[in-house]
Amino acid sequence: MARYVADRNQMVRGEDVVLLPAAARTQNAAGAAVPSDEFSTAVLELDVTARSGTNPTLDVAIETRFSGFSTWVEVDTFAQATNVGAQRKVVSGLADEVRAVGEIGGTGTPTFTYGVRGHLK
Repeated sequence: MARYVADRNQMVRGEDVVLLPAAARTQNAAGAAVPSDEFSTAVLELDVTARSGTNPTLDVAIETRFSGFSTWVEVDTFAQATNVGAQRKVVSGLADEVRAVGEIGGTGTPTFTYGVRGHLK
């Protein structure tokens, strides 16, 4: 599948993906396995839109695995989030499936509203 990217004025082959839907979370989360098919690279964005708690932290990792295997391997991480904002990252070395996992830390019932989405290429 190809799509037009206006800021690059060209067609880009790939597929849009959501690795973790945007939602308010108070616990660690793991996204469902998303097939990465023949694509070995992803351009991903972590979007944090709200946070609360005392000294809350959010660590988000990108993991991959081959089909039929149960073990996930971490291939990259976003910088630890402590506030609202967005981060963009190019992740390479994907196998057959990819997912995002988030780990929330802090005290006073830390909560983050965040999601991870992007484009496989």
